[in-house]
Amino acid sequence: MIGIDLMSGRDILLDRKDVEVELTPWADNRYVPYTGAITNVDLGAQNLRLSGTFLGGNTPPATPLINESVFFVSNYNLVGTSARTFVVESTFENTANTTGTIQALLSTLRTSATSTANYTATSNGGALKNRYAVVLNGSGVVTQTSSITTGLSVNGGSLTNAAGIHIESPIIASGKTVTNFRGIHIRGGSVVGTLTNRYGVYVDDMVGGTNRFGIYQVGATDNNYFGGNVGIGTTTPDTKLQVVGAVKIGDDNTNYTTIGTDGTISFTGTACITLPHLMQSDSTDQAIANVANAQLITFDTDVHHFGITRTSSSRFTVTKAGSYLINFSGVCVGAASQTIETWLRVNGNDVANSNTIYTFKTTGVAGIVAVSFIQHFDVGDYFEFWTWGSAVTSTWKATAAGSTPTRPACPSIIITTSFTGCD
Repeated sequence: MIGIDLMSGRDILLDRKDVEVELTPWADNRYVPYTGAITNVDLGAQNLRLSGTFLGGNTPPATPLINESVFFVSNYNLVGTSARTFVVESTFENTANTTGTIQALLSTLRTSATSTANYTATSNGGALKNRYAVVLNGSGVVTQTSSITTGLSVNGGSLTNAAGIHIESPIIASGKTVTNFRGIHIRGGSVVGTLTNRYGVYVDDMVGGTNRFGIYQVGATDNNYFGGNVGIGTTTPDTKLQVVGAVKIGDDNTNYTTIGTDGTISFTGTACITLPHLMQSDSTDQAIANVANAQLITFDTDVHHFGITRTSSSRFTVTKAGSYLINFSGVCVGAASQTIETWLRVNGNDVANSNTIYTFKTTGVAGIVAVSFIQHFDVGDYFEFWTWGSAVTSTWKATAAGSTPTRPACPSIIITTSFTGCD
């Protein structure tokens, strides 16, 4: 038997993990016998006090043991309102500034530098595994449990940054590969018994603090992925995103769109809905040149267009598929009993039932032709207006601006086009 003085401040090195440490009563004898036994030793009510450093398992045994542990603490039949199986408390008392790293408990899982074998970790393995409130066979009830509980108490001085759990970025040597790194991995799995509510992450009500954030992500370019539905204001979302309550979209408080709780949409500042639209007009007379041929209507004024391309003075190309409202308005003159017609063509083909025919009742008296269409377009489709008259005297007529009083000009033809919706 070898005696070791625990009060001397020296290190204790146990080279064999299959050796138990037996404590004798703590009185004048301050020695711990090194028995070499491989059976469990009941320490009873004795205390182990170390003023030096304890090194356990520094040299691995020749034959690895199953379920080997440097420390294994098991506490059964506890009676009382609270109990602790294993407590680690570290106190640092410094009289000068400390620039290094201080650690109360450090657990590192690593293989030997000379190890060449592959290792397969269990599904819930890790550097530190803490299972709290594992009920074996008993019928007792645990009201509140937590695998890991952390806290912070500041009684003096100040802290700039504090974290209950701080997870460092992995250090990966050159040429080495880590396929997936999960800062926090919450493992799922089936439940045989009854589990009413299951939360992957549960953030309780934040009490205290000037600014309180349940989740705060700094990286502006980082992505967040949710495979299921997301509910805001509801615990039962039935779509990918469901919001119960008002929604505000835009900048802080100047330009934004608001969707009220009743579903109404309102706009503030420059916020708006931008939909394709177009307005064209022509300030010239367009007379029928030849009664034997149809002719293209042209527009010399591009009043405005958005989302519809003005390909030429007569052709307009759609860039968003959907249905469009097209309005045509024209002023025409001609000989009595003669006619003038106009219709819509899409991609060079006449649109069925789109023709409008105007018959002049009196020679030289202007008439108004106004017609509207709802027309579906695919991306890249273009449309034009064509015309024909029964006589060369039939004309789309423009009027110059007036004076005394001042009056705007009247174009011969005006068309407007507006996106009405997707089909």
